[in-house]
Amino acid sequence: MGLYNKSFCKLNIDLNEIKRINENMVTNAFIYRYKDIIIKKYWYCTEYAISDDVFDKLCTIDNHYFIKLYELFTIISDDEYEKMYTRYQKGKSFFNKDGYIAKYYQPDSINPVMEQSSYLIKSIEGLKELVDILSNSRIMMTDTKVGNTIIKNNGIIIIDPDYYRLSSQDISIIKNNNYHELLQLLKTIFMHYAKLEKEIISKLFAELDNNDSLEAICHIEKELRKVKRPLDLFNKQII
Repeated sequence: MGLYNKSFCKLNIDLNEIKRINENMVTNAFIYRYKDIIIKKYWYCTEYAISDDVFDKLCTIDNHYFIKLYELFTIISDDEYEKMYTRYQKGKSFFNKDGYIAKYYQPDSINPVMEQSSYLIKSIEGLKELVDILSNSRIMMTDTKVGNTIIKNNGIIIIDPDYYRLSSQDISIIKNNNYHELLQLLKTIFMHYAKLEKEIISKLFAELDNNDSLEAICHIEKELRKVKRPLDLFNKQII
């Protein structure tokens, strides 16, 4: 039994050494760690596996603020491999997508709303650049929230792009959607890390939701430059 990519090359992974790392999480997949990579194995017949075309595009993105994706894989036995590789050579490949491998990121012990404001400002700037890259590739972001990020000392990394999709709409429409997703990410970061009533944060962000999302994000950056820590935005009630 082994993991094989779409070209039916066996991935150099010892299945005896993988360790499951999402024991207590509700998700659509089992997630394992092997050395410096993660192995995301989808549940059987899940409706939420990333599409091949989106995955192929996302694999080309090399951005500090976005998960580095490597390859899709299928899990087959040695006997199955012989049959499927023969079909592959004849141009009759059938690839059953079981999951993908990606870079592993170890979270750091950091509270982004308690750090110096420069931390969140820098992350926002990097994430705005990422939004532009994804939008220009016609990728529509979705399900962008703090639970789908890794908080590192050197920035916020977006992971779990399983629900992303390609769109034929105008780039401007895709960008509007993606900037709205980024705004929602900032909201969930504050809701998760700030020790405030969620109703306070929701009310303040609701006012921003009524504006252009990029304009709202730029407004948050502007106000962050006036305070020492992001949490002080709510203490001053200035968002």
